[in-house]
Amino acid sequence: MVSIDVFDLTIRDQTHISDAFRISQVCPHWRQVAHGTPQLWSRQLLVTIHSRGSPEADRLYRDGLKTWLMRSQPLSIPFIFEEKHAIHDWGSRAFEAWDPKSPVWDMILENASSIAFLDNLERTGLDSLETLYLKTTDSDPVLPCSILSRLRKLSIVYMLGAKIPLLLNSWPWAQLHDLDLLLSEFDDILCILSKCTNLVRASVAAFAWSGYPSVRQADITLTHLQTLSLEFDEYSRGHIVPFFDRISVPALENLVMNFAHSRRILWDQAQFSAFQLRTPTITHLEFIDCLPPVSSNDLKVILQHAQNLTHLKLPHAFDEDIIRALTYTHGVEPLVPRLHHLVLHALYDLPACFVTEFLAIMLMSRWWTDAQLALGTVPPAVARWSYIGLECSERYKPAIDAMQSTGIFIECRYFED
Repeated sequence: MVSIDVFDLTIRDQTHISDAFRISQVCPHWRQVAHGTPQLWSRQLLVTIHSRGSPEADRLYRDGLKTWLMRSQPLSIPFIFEEKHAIHDWGSRAFEAWDPKSPVWDMILENASSIAFLDNLERTGLDSLETLYLKTTDSDPVLPCSILSRLRKLSIVYMLGAKIPLLLNSWPWAQLHDLDLLLSEFDDILCILSKCTNLVRASVAAFAWSGYPSVRQADITLTHLQTLSLEFDEYSRGHIVPFFDRISVPALENLVMNFAHSRRILWDQAQFSAFQLRTPTITHLEFIDCLPPVSSNDLKVILQHAQNLTHLKLPHAFDEDIIRALTYTHGVEPLVPRLHHLVLHALYDLPACFVTEFLAIMLMSRWWTDAQLALGTVPPAVARWSYIGLECSERYKPAIDAMQSTGIFIECRYFED
């Protein structure tokens, strides 16, 4: 008897189509097992909508697609549809392989927006689509509403601002729970977010405002949003805090900000502090390439307004002032007292004393064993570390080994200088 696990391990993502067919042709028994194992036929498929050069080649492609779909049932398959000079007749026949009663699908559309393609897609009767990734640069992204009735997760990449009014009027934004937007303008993103009243997770990327908005528009309230990720293009120049000034996210727990090494972004700490006061629920905070524009003093103020923070990730661009601020001293009101999960990335080009003195003192000030806690008369006013992750130079290894000898667990990724 052959194990299905062996089949699954043999099939690689990059060559899963040829691998699955090859395994099914080894012998009659393997063919029977492979054809009866849907997970072997349920990895992501790229479907290119164009002619193969002859009617026979087109027929073979369609038949192969139909066979693949039959063998994958009842599992769902993530699809990528890519239109290359689509021919209406070919596309119509290609969709004959689709069963509208098939289980939920993920779909990626890359420049697939011709009238012929969309008509064919609508005629399939597909109403089980829950995840859609749409990538386009120069075409009208108006999809048939009939295929979006169950849509919960949407990703939009590089869509033109001129198309946003069409989207706002025709798409079921309110039913979305998960949204990724990579657009050119934050104003377009705010327009879309204003319609997404039930979002739980959002990730947005755009250019900063070149000038500070002179007219304050209506606030956007996202009552259910728990995770927000913001990325600012490395060529951005201008303001970003107006984004925080416009939104209200009373349930937000996770906030990630990526400034992509931009040195031309303007930061307004007072306005961001106001956002934090409206959002005391943040427990997870991650900065990616935060300095500039966020200074060391700005970061300390951010942490002062994050009393419920439990998880913190920082890049290398901070100094010993931040480490000193995080150091717990008995009898002194601590910074982020609930913090117990800390990740510090890319610790390089730092003096040895940074790790052996500042970092070691800070980490050990928030660490104790159960036995040490039992001997103490007053419990610490801060949480004990549950996880510490460091990415640092190998020359700091002796100092880190010394800390670990006390019982504190530090997961390290070392790199050579």
